[in-house]
Amino acid sequence: MGDYVRPAELDGALRALRAGRYVVLAGGTDFYPARVGRPLSDDVLDISAIPALNGITRQGSTWRIGALTT
Repeated sequence: MGDYVRPAELDGALRALRAGRYVVLAGGTDFYPARVGRPLSDDVLDISAIPALNGITRQGSTWRIGALTT
């Protein structure tokens, strides 16, 4: 398996993306089943522990829907 990174802050995720080539994971319901029977060699950046990426907020005349919002 490649590297697995699970930062708790958005800055940590951005640093990881700048430093390497990661597959961004926010749950894994598509990621893991697509790799059944094959070794995991991808470097994974798990963003599921970053609270700033969750929720819906209004910003002026637009809405922001976070990447982790269900």
